Amino acid sequence: MKAVSRMSSSPKGSKTKIGSYQGVMVSFSITIGTLFITITREVGSISGMEAYIAVPAAYLIMTILLVPVFLFSSRFPGKRIGEYSQTILGGFFGRLLSLALMAVMMAAAALVLRNTAEFWGAALMPETPVWFFLVTLLILVIYTLMNGFEVYARVCQVLFMIVIGSLLFLVIASLVKVDLENLLPVFYRGWEPLLRGCLRVAGIAAQYAVFSAVICGHLRDARTIAATGLKGWLIAGLLLSLIMLAVQGVFGPQQMKKFVSPPLELAKIIEIGGVARGLEALLVSSWIIAGFLQITAYFYTTAIIMTDVFPRISFPTSLLIVSAPIFAGAYLVNDQEQLFALFPVLRTYLILPVAITAFGLLITVAFLRGMLKHGTPSGQKEREEME
Repeated sequence: MKAVSRMSSSPKGSKTKIGSYQGVMVSFSITIGTLFITITREVGSISGMEAYIAVPAAYLIMTILLVPVFLFSSRFPGKRIGEYSQTILGGFFGRLLSLALMAVMMAAAALVLRNTAEFWGAALMPETPVWFFLVTLLILVIYTLMNGFEVYARVCQVLFMIVIGSLLFLVIASLVKVDLENLLPVFYRGWEPLLRGCLRVAGIAAQYAVFSAVICGHLRDARTIAATGLKGWLIAGLLLSLIMLAVQGVFGPQQMKKFVSPPLELAKIIEIGGVARGLEALLVSSWIIAGFLQITAYFYTTAIIMTDVFPRISFPTSLLIVSAPIFAGAYLVNDQEQLFALFPVLRTYLILPVAITAFGLLITVAFLRGMLKHGTPSGQKEREEME
């Protein structure tokens, strides 16, 4: 009850401040989460032999999508995108833009919730209906966020070290099984496979940009915003590139297309000193945790944007409101085949265009209104008065 009262006391929702290290670990919930499961399947299926090149190339190129986030977060320190968009565009159009971003993140949250529930079901109780895991995840997410964003940040700070360690272990343990013939030759089909793979990652970058535009408002030191955001993005890019390299090097492009979860198949065949079953269980356990932290980040993003758009609605109320359509969207997905078909469509044709349009519009209007000039950051005086 104390946590709920603390979060409800401010009309603008929780203003919990976190350090830069916590910010990086929280960002991993979006940039890593269970993304390594879907990205290896998606990019591997369309880029083929060039998949292990497409992932790192895309992460480097798509860093440009984060520039507007860092720019606005430095000009409006302590404010989230739902707040400074109203300062730049005015109340009505700022709220309209924020609602558009909230809608696409809500759609993404529904797919991520279903994907996490499917993974939990396959790993824990394959015969149990998926709705059971959807309800379980929903309860856990709401309970965690009701206890405050700081609690979630601390959980990420501890548990994501375990997740990262498990993925690095998977890469190192699989090196002995890598076949160079599965990695060469490259570019014999031209540049199209590489570009298509990069486009898939662009949608992921757009999701991270929206998430960062929310999280940057919680960083204690505004000077660390760019460094924190880049670390969260590039470290995740390096890790996912290594996973992609390991999966493709062991299985090859053709065999990889047949798997629902290539990293899970890789975890099944690695062994150290003849021990295999225990290792697989440990790896999957850490990924179950990652899935929970990932979907929690999506719920928080959508709920806090709603709170910023409608200040009279408390964060707990916003969380309960957005939970209903997210759960419904996840439940209405028929099966994994439809789920994997919806992911690239949503990222490429919905989230990416909306994010580019939103940040492009904000930059254009802010520039025309002289809000991007060097000097005292906008909103700094307001922040100092609050402190």
